[in-house]
Amino acid sequence: MNEAKLFAAGVTASLVPVLAAVPEAGAGTVYTRSDLVAPAPTSRFLALVHQELHRPPQALLTWGSFTLPAGPHSVDVDVESPPNFDSYCLVGLDATGGVFVSFADPSIALGRSFSSIFPGMSEPEVAQAIESGGPLFDEFMARLDTTPGVATPMGMRSETVHFSDGAYYGTFIADFSPVPAPGAVVMFVLAGPLGFVRRRR
Repeated sequence: MNEAKLFAAGVTASLVPVLAAVPEAGAGTVYTRSDLVAPAPTSRFLALVHQELHRPPQALLTWGSFTLPAGPHSVDVDVESPPNFDSYCLVGLDATGGVFVSFADPSIALGRSFSSIFPGMSEPEVAQAIESGGPLFDEFMARLDTTPGVATPMGMRSETVHFSDGAYYGTFIADFSPVPAPGAVVMFVLAGPLGFVRRRR
């Protein structure tokens, strides 16, 4: 029993530095974490405000243009004032210039063409707008806000779809609180059973 207590205490102690390293959430920061299957030289994080839920309709917001590597990666997006939106989307380009978009429900886009999801819009023209901004990018943002299955609630994980081949392109999550690394979550889950075993013995 003493050995079990010492082992459980050691695991708990090892958890403390991992969890303590997560910073406190600030009103002016949105915390994001991506896990893409390939690099994204150009990405834009969009705050989507559901026009059906907010009266009168509010403007859509976008922050920066940044590079996202393949694999797990965190980016903290600073905002000038407390965010006033309830959902998000990530759009970007892969190394060949193809467009990808994050979806709350990726099944509506997997295996489908860009024009079938966004009728009347050209993928090459939108790709250029993602890089340079302008009226077409604003129009695309508005289309994202009104296309079912795109907007993902803050704090929920989204899945990205690459339109050049209609394939899965990885995951993304944005939240007002720090998004823990997958390893920290696994260790936290493992601590529960160990604590239970210790009490039972």
